[in-house]
Amino acid sequence: MTSLASLASPALEHFVRGTLGCKCPAEVFQSIAIDRADSHTRLVVGNRLLIYVLEASSAKAAGKALARLAEQGLTDRNAARLNRFRLVVASPQPTQALTDAQANFAEVVGADARAHLHVIATDQLPADLRVGTAG
Repeated sequence: MTSLASLASPALEHFVRGTLGCKCPAEVFQSIAIDRADSHTRLVVGNRLLIYVLEASSAKAAGKALARLAEQGLTDRNAARLNRFRLVVASPQPTQALTDAQANFAEVVGADARAHLHVIATDQLPADLRVGTAG
């Protein structure tokens, strides 16, 4: 992973609060870390919230990576003692990706109330979180 220190940006705060609906207090946005891997972006907000972002060109591409990233994210969240994990799938066809993504995510996380899935349109993703498109 390539590690990038990031200052709080209005776009990232809007994404986390507005797009994802996080109720994080303002002070957590004073500390943001972004790491990029080949397949996803890892965002840690305020040493509380872990977000993985996967860009996928299709529902099929998202499905292939989703279970692996969900499992990795839970392990990462627990090891780092963070409060929550959110897996974001950004796709040009979010409606198509949603059904399969929900089923795959639910299989991995079960009833973990501190893990959430978000399927969004690619154009809702801030430039700071873009890696490139899988699949």
